[in-house]
This record gives sequence, structure tokens and C-alpha cells, in this order.
Amino acid sequence: MRKYTMAISYVPKKEQVFNGMIMRTLRVSKDNRVHSNYNPNDEILLYEWQGVPRHSKWGRTKRVKIEESWNLLIDDEKIHFLDGEKIWFSIRWDDDDASVLALLDGIVPPTGEEWKKVILKLHGWKSFGPDGVYGKIISWNPKRPVVWTIVMPPENWMSKYYVINQKG
Repeated sequence: MRKYTMAISYVPKKEQVFNGMIMRTLRVSKDNRVHSNYNPNDEILLYEWQGVPRHSKWGRTKRVKIEESWNLLIDDEKIHFLDGEKIWFSIRWDDDDASVLALLDGIVPPTGEEWKKVILKLHGWKSFGPDGVYGKIISWNPKRPVVWTIVMPPENWMSKYYVINQKG
């Protein structure tokens, strides 16, 4: 088990992460290779900055345990889910599936196109480049205060998410 620290800097998402409504994030690989970090059972200390990122003290913190993670190759047209280094399946940014993933990641408004804009803006990029960039969706469950029942059809596990029930 590895331990990491991770800043949550997307303002519309912060409150939902710290109150337990958002339990996932996407991280882009710094060295542009398939992520070997952030695996199930690893721990992350999530934190927010009190002021200017990297120039101020930490604000709230929350320790979480990773339950699931998915390696990605992200380009200007699609999000490619990987099996090892091979593309398993792909979702277009303008597809409903990308909008569901954006919703689960706390993006406002929850569309795939907005999710793409947020990722690019947070990294100061204009595009993902000709070869794309590697990333990872990381999901945790810190004593889940809100229970979401999510049904995924067996024929294609990422085909559609349906939020069936929410309990406080």
C-alpha cells in the first residue's frame, strides 16, 4: 500500500469532495506514461489550499482509501480506457457517457466537453497533443455519508451509469 497527497483545486468540486458527495477524480500522468500510481488499497490525503496554490497553507484535509482506478489515454476527440497499454474502449467527449463521468467528477456543467475544458485549463494546455496524454480515474469511499446505487449493464460495464437511489 502506498500513500499520496493530492490537492483538490477545482472550486466547484471542493465542497462536494470534503462532504463526501464526490468520491472520484481524474489525474493526468506527469511523465506521460501509463500510471503505476494510485491503485486500489492505496491511501490519499486529499487537501485544499487556503490561498494561492503552492504558496499557502493547506486548508481542509481528508484521508481516503482508493477502491477502483482506471488507466486512460486522453486525446482531443476521446477518452480511451486502457487494458494494460492497449485501448479497451473509447468514449467521445460529446457522448452521454462522458457527461455521466463529468457529473461523477463534480464538473459544472456536467458535460464531457466541459470536463475536457477543465482538464486542459487546470494544466495550462490548449490541447492534449497529437499522441494524447495518459491519466487515471481514481475512486474512493471514505465512510460514505451518501449511498449511491449505480447499475452498470453487464454487456459493457461503462456503457451507461444510472443513478437509481440516493440515501442520506
